[in-house]
Amino acid sequence: MKVWPIVIVAIVIATSCFAETVVLKSGEKIEGKILQKTDSYIKVDFQGIPLTFYLDEIKIIEPEKLGFTTKEPATYEINDEDDLNHYLAFNLEQEIPSSLQPLEYVEEVTKRGGFGIIAHPDEKRSAMKKYPPYPWKVWESSHYNGIEIWNQMSEWLEGLTHFNKYWRVFNPRRSILAPMAETLERWDRVNEQRKVVGIGGVDAHGHLYKLWGFFRITIFRYKVLFKTIRTHVLTENALAGEGTHENDIQNLYRSLLQCRCFVANSYCGDARGFRFWAENSKTKVILGGQIKFDKYTHLHVNLPQTAVVHLIRNGNKIATQKGSELIYDVSGPGIYRVEAYTLHRPWIFSNHIKII
Repeated sequence: MKVWPIVIVAIVIATSCFAETVVLKSGEKIEGKILQKTDSYIKVDFQGIPLTFYLDEIKIIEPEKLGFTTKEPATYEINDEDDLNHYLAFNLEQEIPSSLQPLEYVEEVTKRGGFGIIAHPDEKRSAMKKYPPYPWKVWESSHYNGIEIWNQMSEWLEGLTHFNKYWRVFNPRRSILAPMAETLERWDRVNEQRKVVGIGGVDAHGHLYKLWGFFRITIFRYKVLFKTIRTHVLTENALAGEGTHENDIQNLYRSLLQCRCFVANSYCGDARGFRFWAENSKTKVILGGQIKFDKYTHLHVNLPQTAVVHLIRNGNKIATQKGSELIYDVSGPGIYRVEAYTLHRPWIFSNHIKII
């Protein structure tokens, strides 16, 4: 079993259908609708956030893209006409019709052989009107395959105010604390009924911003963001690397669908080496697996460094221990997962093991 830390960005394999693409001289691309154009700057609507770019930093503005069809499975983000209900759709060969409503496009992704993960589901910020929330509103569907339980950009914006915005700009990693409690509670509840993977993402954009009207800075530089929230995926086979990416992608997809992954904040430490598994008298399974309960059933947690480990059953904490390992004798069926804390901060969140 191999472990690969994966940074889930806003659009994992970039294939998009916005109105224009602004190509900056730095090489960065911003896709969105142009709201305003003057002799000195343009204003772009990027996922509901207005961004200003000065003409002397723009290389070219590419025309509208009208959708895609690809020979290789692609991944992109879908949202409704109100820019709500953001859905990360994986493994598609053709764009989903933009006229579909959320419940419809979730089902359509499944019909086409893809799978999807709900992005930043519980946003509710209101401190700054120009940065509205983009929550998930339609939980009736049983076709979604995953929930983004921790999103760097989302958490950063949730805590943003006029009073702390400069501190948060210069401390993007320190300002990330924990997943939203309601998201974790919802994720636990749905996993009691069916398997739903939990992932983490950074929602990376690399915004260029003119600070105090004089200094141009990049907010959320990629080399900084990619050192925060990561999804570590445990694959059955090692990734082959260059030249065979199709097999590697499917390898990752299978592991995500089986919930063989965990989420970690790399600011708190390198989470590689974390392991969580269950054993009974006959067999052993790792996170994402299912095992039958008997009197010999127990859970194991191994950590790459000392931390405070919480064992969660059906959404409730049942054990806490400080150290680099935990062994727990199970008293009955349920869905079990692990949370690890270090430096007084949440660090690791595992996917579930189901004991029946």
